[in-house]
Amino acid sequence: MPRRFYGGSAETMVIYLSVIIVFELRTVVRRFCDFMADLANDIRLAVDSGKAVFGVKESVDSIMASKAKVVIVASSNARDRLNDVMHLAKLSNVKLVVFQGNPMNLGVVCGKPYSVSVLSIMEAGSSNILKENY
Repeated sequence: MPRRFYGGSAETMVIYLSVIIVFELRTVVRRFCDFMADLANDIRLAVDSGKAVFGVKESVDSIMASKAKVVIVASSNARDRLNDVMHLAKLSNVKLVVFQGNPMNLGVVCGKPYSVSVLSIMEAGSSNILKENY
């Protein structure tokens, strides 16, 4: 007969395991929220203290001119636009960060009153966006 380490019935074991799963899930969600908050703070700091351009055309131009160091793309963009920018960034060895949110959220993070689908950072300023792995 198997040894019981939890000291109870099967129902007790199920409750015990569900409590553990809930706590683990909370930890994962909390870490993800901290990660997104750090990314948002770094984006805002880079926009305020560094040099950045907004929009697909300007970002593509900065990638082609080898001025861009980081390209940030909102995750809910049109797939063709997202794929084009991702392909260009990969070809020119520019760091690409996918922001988990829509273009309106990225615009709010940047402090702009409009949506920002793609953001290209040329100088990070006092931000850690070049050093961190997002």
